[in-house]
Amino acid sequence: MSRLTALFGKPTSAVGRGNGCTVRFATARITVTLANFGGGGTACDVGRAQSATVNGRAWRTQRGLRVGDSVSRMKALYRQARVRNGRWALQTAPLFGLTVATLEANVVSGRVSRLRAYLGGAGK
Repeated sequence: MSRLTALFGKPTSAVGRGNGCTVRFATARITVTLANFGGGGTACDVGRAQSATVNGRAWRTQRGLRVGDSVSRMKALYRQARVRNGRWALQTAPLFGLTVATLEANVVSGRVSRLRAYLGGAGK
């Protein structure tokens, strides 16, 4: 978690459960899920980033999508975007024979309310 602290400052909260740890940085408007699938220490201490969720307009995707953007802008930037499990899958990748979302958007009232990226860092 020291790298996250260096980037975003002191976390607002860090809650560990089993192999996972959810770390929230309210000022930066980011929540990072860490995982530790072996090795010493807890996920909050030595876990690697599995996913990151942002809900602030300061964040943007590589294509320029931000929280607060309209669904029409999202669709223009991510033409392949489809609703899956109640969220918009913006980018996907194969994993164990399935196609999974690696970048998702939640939409409320026609606007992007948060973005989530799956990083998969715990497997390294």
